[in-house]
Amino acid sequence: MENAAKALLIAAEVLIGVLVLSLAVYLFISFSQRYAEINKLKQEQDLVEFNSTYTRYSNRTDLTIYDITTIISNAKQNNNNYIDEDGNINSGEEDNIIEITIDYKGAAGKKAISKEGSTLKQIEKAEIDEIIKADQSEITLIEEVPQMPKYTCKEINYNENQRVNELIFEKN
Repeated sequence: MENAAKALLIAAEVLIGVLVLSLAVYLFISFSQRYAEINKLKQEQDLVEFNSTYTRYSNRTDLTIYDITTIISNAKQNNNNYIDEDGNINSGEEDNIIEITIDYKGAAGKKAISKEGSTLKQIEKAEIDEIIKADQSEITLIEEVPQMPKYTCKEINYNENQRVNELIFEKN
């Protein structure tokens, strides 16, 4: 009788141990799935936040060269995360580079930021200053208010991860 009671106690302890272990495995799987969901939502939120830096200019026809220099500055800051000290794009990071083109009426587009093989070419401050000077020479008066030439964000392209990777502006 004593042996049967001890056997029942041992069986109960083993059963409780299996239940505790099963609960631990269940909680681990549940927390892992929840963490994956939260991580995915965070990545989506980060993507929307990143893209909004550039998509807010989409279809706008009232942009000035100063707006475009701000966009170029933001793109350069982004691109600097993906290049080495020699200006070469880090392996596997090509899709994270943002390219910017400014098209002028009747002229070929100026690549403000472009990928050339594994090298990143970015417009220099002096070149931006030239564009600003050229636009300042085209200032017109509309109802006695000086108006700078306007640009339109003609096209925004995305990479396979739906991340902005190219903007094309056209002078109106």
